[in-house]
Amino acid sequence: MGGFGFLKYPPYICTIIIHHLIFKLMAIYGDGKHNENMEHIERRMETFDFFLDQKITTWMRTRFYIEATSREEAIEKAKKEYEKLCEQEIWEEIPDVQETMSVRDNGGFSTEEIYEDDVLITKIWENGMDSLADF
Repeated sequence: MGGFGFLKYPPYICTIIIHHLIFKLMAIYGDGKHNENMEHIERRMETFDFFLDQKITTWMRTRFYIEATSREEAIEKAKKEYEKLCEQEIWEEIPDVQETMSVRDNGGFSTEEIYEDDVLITKIWENGMDSLADF
């Protein structure tokens, strides 16, 4: 049994107490490395806001109705309605069909970009050939 004065402690407790005392002495007198570590610990962490924009492909659906005397006539009328329907842009997104677009499919231009959400909203990274120097 180890001890300090009249108190008796098991060896592992003595080791813990000695290490604690050494740590306190290093904090008071410093050893360079300890002080650097304490500065790092004491430095207040800040939170920075970022966001990732991703270009995707998806399918949209426009529901419409055709009045006709037969199915064949309705199909022909539906084909003719195509251009009018595209101009209206009245659609709903089909769920669960979104896919991220590749840089290749986007002509080499970025499909993913990371922005810092600061006052100016600054682009900090992109995955395509469009250079950050162009901004």
